Amino acid sequence: MDFNFMTDKLVFLNSNDVNAEPYTTSDIIAEYAGIQHRSVNKVINRKMKKLQRSAPVRFKIADNKEKTFILNEKQAILLLTLLRNTERVENFKVALVDAFCDMRDEIARMRISYDQGKVVSKDLGDAIKASSLADNKYIYSNLNRLIYKQALGVNANQLRKERNIPQYRSLTQYLSVKERDAVNKVKNLIIALLTLNYDYQQIKQTLKNKGVIYQIQLSMPVNA
Repeated sequence: MDFNFMTDKLVFLNSNDVNAEPYTTSDIIAEYAGIQHRSVNKVINRKMKKLQRSAPVRFKIADNKEKTFILNEKQAILLLTLLRNTERVENFKVALVDAFCDMRDEIARMRISYDQGKVVSKDLGDAIKASSLADNKYIYSNLNRLIYKQALGVNANQLRKERNIPQYRSLTQYLSVKERDAVNKVKNLIIALLTLNYDYQQIKQTLKNKGVIYQIQLSMPVNA
């Protein structure tokens, strides 16, 4: 029997920043392993001590009062070894391991991109300090707004609001790899323009001529 699994539907991230951790849920396991959800939950409750060796097992309560457990990779794989080993369960186990691997690779790319972005941000700060704009107390905030508008087509405040990013957290922690790459491209261009002694208006016009690098769509209206 052939079992087709959508691996991108099996594993998720517990947040949208670079410190996110992958997880799956008991209802996902039940659906794809071909087992009733209540049966999966019974196994989880019965083997809770073993499952909690790596981390606490969290859960959420659905509108129908059904409990859905949230499992990290170790917990999910251990749970599958405790289920009756049918062909479907075996195939699902392979698919789930692949899905966790893919998600870990994506997280790794996000963190590498984030670290690279911190270097670019430092270089931009140094370029501003060495430029003729250094005495302008608004230059950092003005350039920051300009960077996100030109890189992503939306301003930083809109992005922070849409993704529920706290004011005390760095916005770049919550960008995808493609989004962060676009932001870094704009920052690097500004660094080059600053070394040529461009003023703010010249920088703004040059970026405008380049156009938006990676246009993103917010679920809220852009002018909200």
